[in-house]
Amino acid sequence: MNDLLRNFHSFHLDFIQKFKSIQHNGIPLVVLMEMKKVCNKLKLDLEFEKETFKEHLNIQVNQLNEIHKHYDAVIGPLLDVKKKNPPIDGKLLICDFVLYADSFIQYLDPSQTFVLNNANSNQFIGKYAVDNSKKKSELVQNAKQIFENFKSHPIYSNPGFQRTVLSAIPVLVDQVTKIELFLKEVPVSCVIIGTTERAFTRSLTLVAGKKGIPSICFQHALTALEIPVFATRNAVFGKYEVEWYLSYGVAGHRIEITGHPRHDRIFMGPHLSKPDFQQNLGLNPQKKYMVVATHPDSDISLVTSLIQNLLKNPSIEIIIKPHPHEFAFNRHQRYDPLLSRYPNVKLTNMDVYFLLHNADLVIVTGNSTFGLEGMLFNKPVLFLKTKHGGMLDIYDDMGRYVSSDVNTIAEMAIQLLPEQSALRNDYNNHRNEFVLRRYPKKCAVLEILELVFQLTGKQFINPNNKPHI
Repeated sequence: MNDLLRNFHSFHLDFIQKFKSIQHNGIPLVVLMEMKKVCNKLKLDLEFEKETFKEHLNIQVNQLNEIHKHYDAVIGPLLDVKKKNPPIDGKLLICDFVLYADSFIQYLDPSQTFVLNNANSNQFIGKYAVDNSKKKSELVQNAKQIFENFKSHPIYSNPGFQRTVLSAIPVLVDQVTKIELFLKEVPVSCVIIGTTERAFTRSLTLVAGKKGIPSICFQHALTALEIPVFATRNAVFGKYEVEWYLSYGVAGHRIEITGHPRHDRIFMGPHLSKPDFQQNLGLNPQKKYMVVATHPDSDISLVTSLIQNLLKNPSIEIIIKPHPHEFAFNRHQRYDPLLSRYPNVKLTNMDVYFLLHNADLVIVTGNSTFGLEGMLFNKPVLFLKTKHGGMLDIYDDMGRYVSSDVNTIAEMAIQLLPEQSALRNDYNNHRNEFVLRRYPKKCAVLEILELVFQLTGKQFINPNNKPHI
Protein backbone atom coordinates (compact mmCIF):
# COMPACT_ATOMS: atom_id res chain seq x y z
CA MET A 1 0.00 0.00 0.00
CA ASN A 2 1.54 3.30 -1.10
CA ASP A 3 1.66 6.46 1.03
CA LEU A 4 -1.06 8.24 -0.95
CA LEU A 5 -3.56 5.40 -0.46
CA ARG A 6 -2.62 4.89 3.17
CA ASN A 7 -2.86 8.58 3.98
CA PHE A 8 -6.17 9.07 2.19
CA HIS A 9 -7.93 6.29 4.07
CA SER A 10 -6.27 7.27 7.35
CA PHE A 11 -7.47 10.84 6.80
CA HIS A 12 -10.97 9.75 5.79
CA LEU A 13 -11.33 7.53 8.85
CA ASP A 14 -9.88 10.28 11.05
CA PHE A 15 -12.38 12.76 9.59
CA ILE A 16 -15.30 10.37 10.22
CA GLN A 17 -14.14 9.80 13.78
CA LYS A 18 -13.80 13.51 14.59
CA PHE A 19 -17.10 14.54 12.96
CA LYS A 20 -19.27 11.47 13.62
CA SER A 21 -21.30 13.46 16.15
CA ILE A 22 -22.73 15.46 13.22
CA GLN A 23 -25.67 13.08 12.86
CA HIS A 24 -29.21 13.17 11.60
CA ASN A 25 -31.59 10.42 12.66
CA GLY A 26 -28.68 8.24 13.75
CA ILE A 27 -26.67 8.57 10.53
CA PRO A 28 -23.26 10.31 10.72
CA LEU A 29 -23.56 12.72 7.81
CA VAL A 30 -19.82 12.74 7.15
CA VAL A 31 -19.90 9.14 5.88
CA LEU A 32 -22.28 10.29 3.13
CA MET A 33 -19.87 12.92 1.76
CA GLU A 34 -17.98 12.14 -1.46
CA MET A 35 -14.58 12.68 0.11
CA LYS A 36 -12.39 11.55 -2.79
CA LYS A 37 -14.16 14.00 -5.07
CA VAL A 38 -13.83 16.80 -2.51
CA CYS A 39 -10.10 16.22 -2.01
CA ASN A 40 -9.38 15.98 -5.73
CA LYS A 41 -11.35 19.13 -6.53
CA LEU A 42 -9.55 21.16 -3.84
CA LYS A 43 -6.14 19.61 -4.70
CA LEU A 44 -5.95 18.36 -1.11
CA ASP A 45 -4.75 14.99 -2.37
CA LEU A 46 -1.31 16.61 -2.63
CA GLU A 47 -1.18 16.54 1.18
CA PHE A 48 -1.50 12.74 1.16
CA GLU A 49 1.82 12.41 -0.66
CA LYS A 50 3.73 14.15 2.13
CA GLU A 51 5.63 12.00 4.61
CA THR A 52 4.70 14.36 7.46
CA PHE A 53 0.96 14.17 6.83
CA LYS A 54 0.44 11.19 9.15
CA GLU A 55 1.60 13.33 12.09
CA HIS A 56 -1.75 15.13 11.89
CA LEU A 57 -3.86 11.96 12.18
CA ASN A 58 -5.18 10.18 15.25
CA ILE A 59 -6.15 7.17 13.15
CA GLN A 60 -3.38 5.64 11.06
CA VAL A 61 -3.94 2.59 8.89
CA ASN A 62 -0.76 0.69 8.15
CA GLN A 63 -2.05 -2.56 6.67
CA LEU A 64 -4.35 -2.74 3.64
CA ASN A 65 -6.57 -5.39 5.21
CA GLU A 66 -7.25 -3.14 8.22
CA ILE A 67 -8.98 -0.42 6.23
CA HIS A 68 -12.50 -1.76 6.00
CA LYS A 69 -12.59 -2.94 9.60
CA HIS A 70 -12.40 0.72 10.63
CA TYR A 71 -15.22 1.67 8.25
CA ASP A 72 -17.32 -1.26 9.52
CA ALA A 73 -17.08 0.08 13.06
CA VAL A 74 -19.10 3.13 11.95
CA ILE A 75 -21.20 1.88 9.03
CA GLY A 76 -21.70 -1.76 10.04
CA PRO A 77 -24.24 -1.19 12.83
CA LEU A 78 -26.46 0.75 10.44
CA LEU A 79 -26.53 -2.19 8.01
CA ASP A 80 -26.97 -5.07 10.45
CA VAL A 81 -30.10 -6.42 8.82
CA LYS A 82 -30.17 -9.55 11.03
CA LYS A 83 -31.37 -7.67 14.08
CA LYS A 84 -34.02 -5.72 12.19
CA ASN A 85 -37.64 -6.54 11.55
CA PRO A 86 -38.72 -9.38 9.20
CA PRO A 87 -38.36 -8.71 5.43
CA ILE A 88 -40.73 -6.10 4.10
CA ASP A 89 -43.29 -7.31 1.56
CA GLY A 90 -42.67 -4.49 -0.90
CA LYS A 91 -41.32 -3.63 -4.31
CA LEU A 92 -37.87 -3.90 -5.81
CA LEU A 93 -36.53 -0.34 -5.84
CA ILE A 94 -34.25 0.33 -8.82
CA CYS A 95 -32.17 3.48 -8.38
CA ASP A 96 -31.16 4.12 -11.97
CA PHE A 97 -28.06 6.30 -11.63
CA VAL A 98 -25.18 4.84 -13.74
CA LEU A 99 -27.08 1.56 -13.44
CA TYR A 100 -28.18 1.12 -17.10
CA ALA A 101 -31.53 -0.22 -15.90
CA ASP A 102 -32.90 -0.06 -19.45
CA SER A 103 -30.73 -3.09 -20.24
CA PHE A 104 -32.61 -5.39 -17.82
CA ILE A 105 -35.79 -3.69 -16.62
CA GLN A 106 -37.90 -5.66 -19.11
CA TYR A 107 -37.05 -8.88 -17.26
CA LEU A 108 -38.47 -7.59 -13.98
CA ASP A 109 -42.11 -7.86 -12.94
CA PRO A 110 -43.43 -4.32 -13.63
CA SER A 111 -46.07 -4.63 -10.91
CA GLN A 112 -43.34 -5.33 -8.35
CA THR A 113 -40.74 -2.79 -9.50
CA PHE A 114 -40.27 0.88 -8.67
CA VAL A 115 -37.70 2.86 -10.70
CA LEU A 116 -36.06 6.08 -9.53
CA ASN A 117 -33.99 8.05 -12.04
CA ASN A 118 -32.75 11.56 -12.80
CA ALA A 119 -36.04 12.44 -14.45
CA ASN A 120 -38.43 11.41 -11.69
CA SER A 121 -36.44 11.44 -8.42
CA ASN A 122 -37.53 14.94 -7.53
CA GLN A 123 -41.14 14.00 -8.22
CA PHE A 124 -41.05 11.03 -5.85
CA ILE A 125 -38.40 12.08 -3.31
CA GLY A 126 -38.61 15.87 -3.50
CA LYS A 127 -42.21 16.02 -2.36
CA TYR A 128 -41.18 14.91 1.13
CA ALA A 129 -39.43 18.19 1.95
CA VAL A 130 -39.93 19.39 5.54
CA ASP A 131 -38.60 22.30 7.54
CA ASN A 132 -35.31 21.14 9.08
CA SER A 133 -33.85 24.62 9.46
CA LYS A 134 -33.33 24.40 13.24
CA LYS A 135 -31.58 21.02 13.05
CA LYS A 136 -29.43 22.11 10.11
CA SER A 137 -28.32 25.29 11.84
CA GLU A 138 -27.44 23.35 14.99
CA LEU A 139 -25.33 20.79 13.11
CA VAL A 140 -23.50 23.45 11.10
CA GLN A 141 -22.60 25.29 14.30
CA ASN A 142 -21.38 22.06 15.89
CA ALA A 143 -19.20 21.34 12.88
CA LYS A 144 -17.75 24.87 13.01
CA GLN A 145 -16.77 24.28 16.64
CA ILE A 146 -15.00 21.07 15.72
CA PHE A 147 -13.06 22.86 12.98
CA GLU A 148 -11.97 25.48 15.54
CA ASN A 149 -9.91 22.78 17.27
CA PHE A 150 -7.70 22.23 14.20
CA LYS A 151 -6.41 25.62 13.13
CA SER A 152 -3.03 24.23 12.06
CA HIS A 153 -4.29 21.05 10.39
CA PRO A 154 -3.31 20.96 6.67
CA ILE A 155 -6.84 19.94 5.58
CA TYR A 156 -9.26 20.78 8.40
CA SER A 157 -7.99 24.38 8.44
CA ASN A 158 -8.41 24.74 4.67
CA PRO A 159 -11.19 27.35 4.03
CA GLY A 160 -12.37 25.55 0.90
CA PHE A 161 -12.63 22.24 2.75
CA GLN A 162 -14.55 23.86 5.59
CA ARG A 163 -16.97 25.57 3.20
CA THR A 164 -17.56 22.30 1.34
CA VAL A 165 -18.30 20.33 4.51
CA LEU A 166 -20.47 23.02 6.08
CA SER A 167 -22.51 23.53 2.92
CA ALA A 168 -23.03 19.77 2.52
CA ILE A 169 -24.57 19.31 5.98
CA PRO A 170 -27.95 21.03 5.29
CA VAL A 171 -28.24 19.22 1.94
CA LEU A 172 -27.61 15.84 3.55
CA VAL A 173 -30.07 16.50 6.37
CA ASP A 174 -32.82 17.19 3.84
CA GLN A 175 -31.75 14.21 1.73
CA VAL A 176 -31.88 11.73 4.59
CA THR A 177 -35.24 13.10 5.75
CA LYS A 178 -36.81 12.82 2.31
CA ILE A 179 -35.57 9.27 1.77
CA GLU A 180 -36.82 8.17 5.19
CA LEU A 181 -40.28 9.58 4.52
CA PHE A 182 -40.33 8.05 1.05
CA LEU A 183 -39.43 4.58 2.35
CA LYS A 184 -42.02 4.96 5.09
CA GLU A 185 -44.76 5.49 2.50
CA VAL A 186 -43.51 3.16 -0.27
CA PRO A 187 -42.97 -0.46 0.89
CA VAL A 188 -39.61 -1.68 -0.48
CA SER A 189 -38.19 -5.20 -0.17
CA CYS A 190 -34.77 -4.53 -1.68
CA VAL A 191 -32.80 -1.63 -3.17
CA ILE A 192 -30.60 -1.96 -6.28
CA ILE A 193 -28.12 0.80 -7.07
CA GLY A 194 -25.35 1.36 -9.61
CA THR A 195 -22.83 3.01 -7.31
CA THR A 196 -22.34 4.23 -3.76
CA GLU A 197 -19.85 6.87 -4.83
CA ARG A 198 -22.67 9.43 -4.74
CA ALA A 199 -24.11 11.00 -1.61
CA PHE A 200 -27.69 10.22 -2.66
CA THR A 201 -27.14 6.49 -3.18
CA ARG A 202 -25.14 6.30 0.06
CA SER A 203 -28.04 7.95 1.87
CA LEU A 204 -30.55 5.62 0.25
CA THR A 205 -28.49 2.55 1.15
CA LEU A 206 -27.96 3.54 4.79
CA VAL A 207 -31.54 4.65 5.39
CA ALA A 208 -32.75 1.39 3.84
CA GLY A 209 -30.28 -0.56 5.99
CA LYS A 210 -31.58 1.10 9.13
CA LYS A 211 -35.10 -0.07 8.21
CA GLY A 212 -33.88 -3.64 7.58
CA ILE A 213 -34.12 -3.31 3.79
CA PRO A 214 -31.21 -5.09 2.04
CA SER A 215 -29.39 -3.50 -0.87
CA ILE A 216 -27.29 -4.57 -3.85
CA CYS A 217 -24.71 -2.32 -5.50
CA PHE A 218 -23.61 -3.16 -9.05
CA GLN A 219 -20.08 -2.69 -10.30
CA HIS A 220 -20.54 -0.09 -13.03
CA ALA A 221 -17.03 0.10 -14.52
CA LEU A 222 -13.53 -1.27 -14.14
CA THR A 223 -12.73 1.51 -11.68
CA ALA A 224 -15.87 1.06 -9.60
CA LEU A 225 -14.07 -0.66 -6.73
CA GLU A 226 -15.84 1.22 -3.98
CA ILE A 227 -14.48 1.55 -0.46
CA PRO A 228 -16.19 1.70 1.93
CA VAL A 229 -18.84 -0.86 1.06
CA PHE A 230 -22.29 0.46 1.96
CA ALA A 231 -24.58 -2.10 0.36
CA THR A 232 -25.60 -5.43 1.85
CA ARG A 233 -23.99 -7.05 -1.19
CA ASN A 234 -21.68 -5.68 -3.88
CA ALA A 235 -22.32 -7.45 -7.19
CA VAL A 236 -19.04 -7.66 -9.12
CA PHE A 237 -17.67 -8.94 -12.43
CA GLY A 238 -15.33 -11.72 -11.29
CA LYS A 239 -12.62 -13.11 -9.00
CA TYR A 240 -10.34 -10.11 -9.54
CA GLU A 241 -12.79 -7.82 -7.73
CA VAL A 242 -13.50 -10.37 -4.99
CA GLU A 243 -9.79 -10.61 -4.19
CA TRP A 244 -9.49 -6.80 -4.33
CA TYR A 245 -12.23 -6.32 -1.75
CA LEU A 246 -10.88 -9.09 0.47
CA SER A 247 -7.47 -7.42 0.42
CA TYR A 248 -9.10 -4.32 1.97
CA GLY A 249 -10.62 -6.39 4.76
CA VAL A 250 -14.18 -6.53 3.39
CA ALA A 251 -16.06 -9.61 4.62
CA GLY A 252 -16.31 -12.24 1.89
CA HIS A 253 -20.08 -12.67 2.22
CA ARG A 254 -20.55 -9.01 1.19
CA ILE A 255 -19.23 -9.67 -2.35
CA GLU A 256 -21.03 -11.70 -5.03
CA ILE A 257 -19.87 -12.55 -8.55
CA THR A 258 -22.83 -11.82 -10.81
CA GLY A 259 -21.61 -9.84 -13.80
CA HIS A 260 -23.65 -6.82 -14.87
CA PRO A 261 -27.01 -7.06 -16.69
CA ARG A 262 -25.95 -4.41 -19.19
CA HIS A 263 -23.38 -6.91 -20.52
CA ASP A 264 -26.05 -9.57 -21.02
CA ARG A 265 -26.75 -8.04 -24.42
CA ILE A 266 -23.36 -9.31 -25.58
CA PHE A 267 -24.67 -12.86 -25.29
CA MET A 268 -28.40 -12.29 -25.89
CA GLY A 269 -28.50 -9.56 -28.57
CA PRO A 270 -29.91 -7.77 -30.43
CA HIS A 271 -27.01 -7.04 -32.78
CA LEU A 272 -26.59 -4.93 -35.90
CA SER A 273 -26.10 -6.82 -39.17
CA LYS A 274 -22.80 -6.39 -41.02
CA PRO A 275 -24.39 -4.75 -44.12
CA ASP A 276 -26.27 -2.22 -41.95
CA PHE A 277 -23.09 -1.57 -39.99
CA GLN A 278 -21.08 -0.94 -43.16
CA GLN A 279 -23.75 1.32 -44.62
CA ASN A 280 -24.12 3.28 -41.38
CA LEU A 281 -20.41 4.16 -41.25
CA GLY A 282 -19.73 4.24 -44.97
CA LEU A 283 -17.24 1.36 -44.81
CA ASN A 284 -15.67 -0.65 -47.62
CA PRO A 285 -17.10 -4.21 -47.45
CA GLN A 286 -13.81 -5.60 -48.77
CA LYS A 287 -11.74 -4.40 -45.83
CA LYS A 288 -11.17 -5.35 -42.19
CA TYR A 289 -12.32 -3.01 -39.41
CA MET A 290 -10.16 -2.03 -36.45
CA VAL A 291 -11.77 -0.11 -33.61
CA VAL A 292 -9.53 2.20 -31.57
CA ALA A 293 -11.25 3.02 -28.27
CA THR A 294 -9.97 6.21 -26.66
CA HIS A 295 -10.32 7.93 -23.29
CA PRO A 296 -10.28 11.59 -22.19
CA ASP A 297 -6.80 10.95 -20.77
CA SER A 298 -5.48 9.07 -23.81
CA ASP A 299 -2.24 10.50 -25.18
CA ILE A 300 -3.30 11.98 -28.55
CA SER A 301 0.23 11.80 -29.97
CA LEU A 302 0.43 8.05 -29.26
CA VAL A 303 -3.04 7.47 -30.68
CA THR A 304 -2.08 9.39 -33.83
CA SER A 305 1.17 7.43 -34.18
CA LEU A 306 -0.73 4.15 -33.71
CA ILE A 307 -3.24 4.97 -36.42
CA GLN A 308 -0.53 6.09 -38.83
CA ASN A 309 1.27 2.79 -38.27
CA LEU A 310 -1.88 0.75 -38.81
CA LEU A 311 -2.77 2.56 -42.02
CA LYS A 312 0.40 1.27 -43.65
CA ASN A 313 -1.73 -1.81 -44.27
CA PRO A 314 -4.13 -0.94 -47.11
CA SER A 315 -6.58 -3.74 -46.26
CA ILE A 316 -8.01 -2.09 -43.14
CA GLU A 317 -10.23 0.77 -42.11
CA ILE A 318 -10.06 2.32 -38.66
CA ILE A 319 -12.96 3.42 -36.50
CA ILE A 320 -12.21 5.74 -33.58
CA LYS A 321 -14.63 5.27 -30.68
CA PRO A 322 -14.14 8.13 -28.19
CA HIS A 323 -15.17 7.75 -24.58
CA PRO A 324 -18.64 9.24 -23.82
CA HIS A 325 -16.96 11.97 -21.74
CA GLU A 326 -15.02 13.05 -24.83
CA PHE A 327 -18.30 13.67 -26.63
CA ALA A 328 -19.84 15.31 -23.58
CA PHE A 329 -17.02 17.86 -23.34
CA ASN A 330 -16.28 18.16 -27.10
CA ARG A 331 -12.86 16.56 -26.70
CA HIS A 332 -13.55 14.30 -29.69
CA GLN A 333 -12.73 17.27 -31.91
CA ARG A 334 -9.04 16.63 -31.29
CA TYR A 335 -9.32 13.75 -33.77
CA ASP A 336 -10.43 16.06 -36.60
CA PRO A 337 -6.91 16.35 -38.13
CA LEU A 338 -6.77 12.55 -38.42
CA LEU A 339 -10.21 12.38 -40.01
CA SER A 340 -9.44 15.08 -42.55
CA ARG A 341 -6.06 13.57 -43.48
CA TYR A 342 -7.02 9.90 -43.68
CA PRO A 343 -10.26 8.90 -45.48
CA ASN A 344 -9.91 5.36 -44.07
CA VAL A 345 -10.43 6.68 -40.54
CA LYS A 346 -13.96 7.11 -39.21
CA LEU A 347 -15.21 8.43 -35.87
CA THR A 348 -18.44 7.24 -34.31
CA ASN A 349 -20.65 7.38 -31.24
CA MET A 350 -22.47 4.25 -32.35
CA ASP A 351 -23.93 1.83 -29.82
CA VAL A 352 -20.92 0.07 -28.28
CA TYR A 353 -22.27 -3.43 -28.84
CA PHE A 354 -23.27 -2.80 -32.45
CA LEU A 355 -19.71 -1.65 -32.97
CA LEU A 356 -17.99 -4.53 -31.18
CA HIS A 357 -20.19 -7.16 -32.81
CA ASN A 358 -18.93 -6.08 -36.24
CA ALA A 359 -15.32 -5.19 -35.43
CA ASP A 360 -12.48 -7.44 -36.59
CA LEU A 361 -10.04 -6.19 -33.95
CA VAL A 362 -10.07 -3.75 -31.03
CA ILE A 363 -7.32 -1.57 -29.57
CA VAL A 364 -7.99 0.09 -26.20
CA THR A 365 -5.96 3.17 -25.24
CA GLY A 366 -7.27 3.95 -21.75
CA ASN A 367 -9.00 2.58 -18.68
CA SER A 368 -12.25 1.23 -20.02
CA THR A 369 -14.62 -1.74 -19.89
CA PHE A 370 -14.46 -1.59 -23.70
CA GLY A 371 -11.54 -4.02 -23.66
CA LEU A 372 -13.36 -6.55 -21.49
CA GLU A 373 -16.51 -6.20 -23.59
CA GLY A 374 -14.49 -6.78 -26.75
CA MET A 375 -13.08 -9.99 -25.29
CA LEU A 376 -16.58 -11.12 -24.29
CA PHE A 377 -17.47 -10.72 -27.98
CA ASN A 378 -14.51 -13.05 -28.73
CA LYS A 379 -12.68 -10.30 -30.60
CA PRO A 380 -8.90 -9.86 -30.55
CA VAL A 381 -8.23 -6.96 -28.17
CA LEU A 382 -4.89 -5.18 -27.69
CA PHE A 383 -4.10 -2.67 -24.96
CA LEU A 384 -1.95 0.41 -25.58
CA LYS A 385 -0.70 1.99 -22.37
CA THR A 386 -0.63 5.69 -23.10
CA LYS A 387 1.44 8.30 -21.31
CA HIS A 388 -1.45 9.97 -19.52
CA GLY A 389 -4.29 7.45 -19.69
CA GLY A 390 -2.33 4.56 -18.22
CA MET A 391 -4.02 1.16 -18.01
CA LEU A 392 -5.56 -0.59 -15.06
CA ASP A 393 -3.63 -3.61 -13.84
CA ILE A 394 -6.78 -5.65 -14.44
CA TYR A 395 -5.49 -6.15 -18.01
CA ASP A 396 -1.92 -7.04 -17.04
CA ASP A 397 -2.70 -10.75 -17.21
CA MET A 398 -2.98 -10.33 -20.98
CA GLY A 399 0.82 -10.27 -20.98
CA ARG A 400 2.38 -9.48 -24.33
CA TYR A 401 -0.92 -8.05 -25.58
CA VAL A 402 -0.48 -5.04 -23.30
CA SER A 403 2.25 -2.62 -24.36
CA SER A 404 3.23 1.04 -24.35
CA ASP A 405 5.08 0.59 -27.64
CA VAL A 406 3.06 1.74 -30.63
CA ASN A 407 5.04 -0.32 -33.15
CA THR A 408 4.57 -3.49 -31.13
CA ILE A 409 0.79 -2.99 -30.88
CA ALA A 410 0.48 -2.11 -34.58
CA GLU A 411 2.49 -5.18 -35.67
CA MET A 412 0.50 -7.52 -33.45
CA ALA A 413 -2.77 -6.01 -34.69
CA ILE A 414 -1.93 -6.94 -38.28
CA GLN A 415 -0.78 -10.42 -37.25
CA LEU A 416 -3.97 -11.05 -35.30
CA LEU A 417 -6.34 -10.27 -38.17
CA PRO A 418 -6.21 -13.75 -39.79
CA GLU A 419 -8.49 -16.09 -37.87
CA GLN A 420 -6.01 -18.94 -38.26
CA SER A 421 -2.51 -18.09 -37.10
CA ALA A 422 -0.10 -19.09 -34.32
CA LEU A 423 -0.43 -15.67 -32.68
CA ARG A 424 -4.22 -15.80 -32.88
CA ASN A 425 -4.25 -19.22 -31.18
CA ASP A 426 -1.96 -17.93 -28.43
CA TYR A 427 -4.13 -14.84 -28.01
CA ASN A 428 -7.31 -16.91 -27.78
CA ASN A 429 -5.80 -18.98 -24.97
CA HIS A 430 -4.89 -15.80 -23.07
CA ARG A 431 -8.32 -14.30 -23.63
CA ASN A 432 -10.20 -17.43 -22.54
CA GLU A 433 -8.23 -17.66 -19.31
CA PHE A 434 -8.70 -13.94 -18.68
CA VAL A 435 -12.48 -14.02 -19.25
CA LEU A 436 -12.92 -17.11 -17.07
CA ARG A 437 -11.37 -15.23 -14.15
CA ARG A 438 -12.65 -11.73 -14.86
CA TYR A 439 -16.19 -12.34 -16.15
CA PRO A 440 -17.45 -15.93 -15.67
CA LYS A 441 -21.23 -15.26 -15.70
CA LYS A 442 -23.23 -15.06 -18.94
CA CYS A 443 -26.66 -14.00 -17.66
CA ALA A 444 -26.19 -11.46 -14.90
CA VAL A 445 -29.86 -10.57 -14.54
CA LEU A 446 -30.63 -14.13 -13.41
CA GLU A 447 -27.74 -13.99 -10.96
CA ILE A 448 -29.03 -10.70 -9.56
CA LEU A 449 -32.60 -11.94 -9.24
CA GLU A 450 -31.37 -15.05 -7.44
CA LEU A 451 -29.41 -12.80 -5.07
CA VAL A 452 -32.52 -10.68 -4.48
CA PHE A 453 -34.44 -13.86 -3.69
CA GLN A 454 -31.79 -14.90 -1.15
CA LEU A 455 -32.05 -11.51 0.55
CA THR A 456 -35.85 -11.11 0.48
CA GLY A 457 -37.46 -14.49 -0.18
CA LYS A 458 -39.33 -12.90 -3.12
CA GLN A 459 -39.26 -13.47 -6.89
CA PHE A 460 -39.29 -10.42 -9.16
CA ILE A 461 -38.99 -12.09 -12.59
CA ASN A 462 -41.36 -10.80 -15.26
CA PRO A 463 -43.70 -13.76 -15.92
CA ASN A 464 -44.14 -12.66 -19.53
CA ASN A 465 -40.49 -12.01 -20.38
CA LYS A 466 -38.03 -14.26 -18.61
CA PRO A 467 -34.31 -13.79 -19.38
CA HIS A 468 -32.56 -16.56 -21.28
CA ILE A 469 -29.22 -17.28 -22.92
